[in-house]
Amino acid sequence: MLGDHLREKSDTIKWIDATFPHKRKHRLKDYSKLQEFEKVDPNSTNIFEDSLIDTYYPQRPAEMEKVCLYDFVKASKSQAV
Repeated sequence: MLGDHLREKSDTIKWIDATFPHKRKHRLKDYSKLQEFEKVDPNSTNIFEDSLIDTYYPQRPAEMEKVCLYDFVKASKSQAV
């Protein structure tokens, strides 16, 4: 009524599809991004967005080798991944 929030949330929920790789759902890139990739490499098959579990977690730095996926996702909430 006065523009004040009636409630606030302090937790962020992040969905990580941790099923088997062949059963995971992947998000397609925007059409504009696909057009840019086509200009650079017409034979590119890179049509999916990068994901935490498929792209960033396997390529984590050596000092994070023993960090589990759950802790990696928690740490990445504060950073843009």
